Amino acid sequence: MILAQDIVHQFRSLLEPWHGNPPPGTLKAAPVEDCGPGDLVFASKQEQLNQACEKQASVIVTSGKLTLPAGLSTETFVLKTAHVGLAMAQVLPLFDSKRSRWQFAGLHPMSSIHPTARLGKNVTVEAFVSIGENVQIADDCFIASNSVIERNAVLGEKCRIHPQVFIGSDSVLGRECEIHPHVTIGSDGFGYAQDASFQHHKLPQLGRVTIGDRVEIGAGTTIDRAAFTETKIGSGTKFDNLCHVAHNCEIGENGIMAGGFMVAGSAKIGARFMSGGSTVVADHVHITDGVILAGRSSVTGNVDKPGAYGGYPLVPMKEHLRTIASLPHVVRLRKQVSRILKHLNLQEEE
Repeated sequence: MILAQDIVHQFRSLLEPWHGNPPPGTLKAAPVEDCGPGDLVFASKQEQLNQACEKQASVIVTSGKLTLPAGLSTETFVLKTAHVGLAMAQVLPLFDSKRSRWQFAGLHPMSSIHPTARLGKNVTVEAFVSIGENVQIADDCFIASNSVIERNAVLGEKCRIHPQVFIGSDSVLGRECEIHPHVTIGSDGFGYAQDASFQHHKLPQLGRVTIGDRVEIGAGTTIDRAAFTETKIGSGTKFDNLCHVAHNCEIGENGIMAGGFMVAGSAKIGARFMSGGSTVVADHVHITDGVILAGRSSVTGNVDKPGAYGGYPLVPMKEHLRTIASLPHVVRLRKQVSRILKHLNLQEEE
């Protein structure tokens, strides 16, 4: 049961009462477009705030820079904050019923744990989990059903491993990582040699994957082990679903990659990297810190200056947006050019 007064008390350093009185009843979280009495909503834009007030949401969290509608009833309790998104990230977990999924449940009798594996305190291992020899799992980790952790892998404290995850041998995960279903960490990198008859001979992948603290990896993502050394993911980095990181890559701290992001082997990506969906980075490319890529971009060369980029070939974002805006007019412009050339008795080049 979540009450408005409990939210005010727990997040008093983040939220400040602005209007009205805390409602007495239990709250539920709702989107602005589908809210009503009894709901808690977050409004980061003026139109969202107006809509939430019109729909009589019981509690509204909004920016203090916005304007409250005139004549707003005191039955609508408004909290202001300097950062609506951060408030959502901290308050919404109170309403997440899935939190009980991660309560300590001990070691399931139908799990397989090698005698040499070392497990810390309050570790949960669900049914049909396989934990290999010399694996180290720190305190308060949760390993969900049907996951595999191979020999010599290391997990830091408070990691959450969702069902059907594969963590390959020698992989290292830092503290508080969350790995979603069907993620593969430490699969072989893609390396082959060809003989004179073009037969493919596999190159053994002898390295490992190292992942920093507080990394979250979305469902279906694959991170390949290095050929000799390490594939590295920096602390605080977040992957959406269905991403791919090839062998020998390095991705810096606090990056965030939307779904379908793919990076080829031995690329080096700096800190605070942001990528839209379905973006591709070529092999051996170096991208400096603080780079933002639009969705469906393709990086084929080094990016040495921080900033926003997009397109293929990659160009600064303003130029990319101008190109996109021009595309619908290309056919009309070609027709106009053709008429001009005809008027000037000039032959249009093939």
